Amino acid sequence: MNRGWQRYVYDGPWYPMEEPFPRPIGSPGRENIKLTLDRVYFHIYWTITAGDITISQCIDDLDDNPVLWIEFANILSTGGYPHAALCSDGPTQFEVHEVEQQGMCRLIVKYRGREPKLIDIVVSRDELISQFVEFFNSIADNPCFGHSFMFSGIVPDDAYEAVEKVAAAEWKTGVEEGKFPDDYDAEVDYIERRIATEIPLPHYYQEIVDRYKVMLRTRIIPEDWRRAT
Repeated sequence: MNRGWQRYVYDGPWYPMEEPFPRPIGSPGRENIKLTLDRVYFHIYWTITAGDITISQCIDDLDDNPVLWIEFANILSTGGYPHAALCSDGPTQFEVHEVEQQGMCRLIVKYRGREPKLIDIVVSRDELISQFVEFFNSIADNPCFGHSFMFSGIVPDDAYEAVEKVAAAEWKTGVEEGKFPDDYDAEVDYIERRIATEIPLPHYYQEIVDRYKVMLRTRIIPEDWRRAT
């Protein structure tokens, strides 16, 4: 699956990501779609919302392949109907299907976790592409992307702990003074942003982070990162 090949049914043939799945039955309604980056803390936490359905997911730093996201969006932007298991090492399936309406497509998102959820809508292709572009840019713009997602073990422990101690004390004071919310996730995000801002990555690792950010912003995959088919 991490190379973009999938089965439409359990015992059926394998399809490459760019080859459309068979069109499913049913006629879902028109909805808007929203991809939102929540935070970057070892994983990339995000949500997809359509109507009254929200699916919260994370892109794992070990098991998931960010290049697949770019390939998926590129196939979509050139008029294709891609499908891929984009995150959580497989349980979340994205499918785009053809519909009769001009400029529209059918998006199916299946989450097969402990509490399965399903998004099945008709959406503007341009709107869906725009959401992927904004999502990629928000990841590239997040200061924690390099330090916390890509190379979380590279920052020296003593430097990490020194900044963490100061930032945690600042957060505690801010909560007491009513400047910051008494919220654990917000506190972690504040600390991680301070670490990313104050402790530079070694040059070799920063170069890789910069290449990733260029890929996310331009959706151009470096030749040596392209997946084997």
